Amino acid sequence: MSTISYLRRKDFEQFIDIVVQAYPGFRETTEEQKRKFIKRCVTEQRESPTENYYGLYRNKKLLGGMLLHDFVMTFGSLQIPTGGVGLVAVDLLHKKEKVCKELITYFLEHYAKKNTFMSALHPFRPDFYRKMGFGYGTKINMYTVKPAHLPRGQSKAHITQLTKRDIPRLLACHNRYAAKTHGMFQRSSRYMQRIMEQGTKYCVGYKKRDTVLGYLLFSFTPHVTGNFVSNNLHVHEFVYENPAVLSELFTFLHTQADQVTAIEYATHDENFHFVPSDPRDGTDRMIVPLYHTSNEQGIGVMYRVISLKGLFKQLAQHNFNNQSCALKITLRDTFFQENSGSTIVDFVDGKPQIKKRATYTTEITLDVSDFSSLIMGGVDFSTLQQYGLASISNTRHTATVDRLFRVPSKPVCMTRF
Repeated sequence: MSTISYLRRKDFEQFIDIVVQAYPGFRETTEEQKRKFIKRCVTEQRESPTENYYGLYRNKKLLGGMLLHDFVMTFGSLQIPTGGVGLVAVDLLHKKEKVCKELITYFLEHYAKKNTFMSALHPFRPDFYRKMGFGYGTKINMYTVKPAHLPRGQSKAHITQLTKRDIPRLLACHNRYAAKTHGMFQRSSRYMQRIMEQGTKYCVGYKKRDTVLGYLLFSFTPHVTGNFVSNNLHVHEFVYENPAVLSELFTFLHTQADQVTAIEYATHDENFHFVPSDPRDGTDRMIVPLYHTSNEQGIGVMYRVISLKGLFKQLAQHNFNNQSCALKITLRDTFFQENSGSTIVDFVDGKPQIKKRATYTTEITLDVSDFSSLIMGGVDFSTLQQYGLASISNTRHTATVDRLFRVPSKPVCMTRF
């Protein structure tokens, strides 16, 4: 019999050992590194009301744990509560004993009780979490371009180096940007401080009348191993509030050409290849018949609807593109059974209401993982239908359902958790 509870102070050392073994890439192997890791986690548990560690115990022994995050996410014009889970780790001696399954089930139940009906995670294996009902978000695109190939504007007069003293201004800038960007999470000053302190990172920003309107958080990485003067500039975060700010930040990157071999930039933007004068990635690889490689792509953040009814009640003021349709949504949710079944959502001029009536315009049937991607805007309905991942009872309404769930831009997630 398992018990899942708030992680006790005395168990953090054991939990960190489990985490380090589960994620050896963290490199937290020395006793000093582990002590710092434990101190950070204990401090988060004590001082941050939105970050909470939980452990799974059997016979009073800790077998695994996780970190839960109470996020606020931008969904169109609304801000909705969203549960995040990270650092899911299981003792090496207790793999394949349903520890992870029980942790994730608890995670979903925990947020359902808190009236939080959307959740998110960064998967260690996408296929594993898709079976648990999580759907793919927006792919990330890693570009490697020469600084001189980025636009050079007329000025970078407002660009200045930012330090820890600027964290309040950086936080305000980030949260303004996040409030206008579908999928982004609001941040705390603690989070901004943490990312400023991790590794050898630098920060420059566009500052006007003591207000930060954009920033670049970056570090330097070796371009060629063993050559200390050959380096790339790796962009960790790129935030800008208007085109003038973007122009000056691009100009800053352009002017690093004498010191930097390449700019490494990971972005959700599928259209970034229009920006550099030469978008090729420098590998000279070709895709048959004649396509030049411009970037690498990867699957990352995944989303999951915890309660379809609960989510649509929270989205009552969201406009689903002015569409009118009584849509019966039938979800297959084998992992979290209480979310499985059929619900009729009556959209009137884009505004949704849960209806108990039996009549409806059309019915769609799909897995909760694909519906989660659909409602977040990670994929459109016609694509799911084309690949046999969703069905509709009356194909005449396919275009209407497509328009219902269409978003101006796919979800963006810049928060690591």
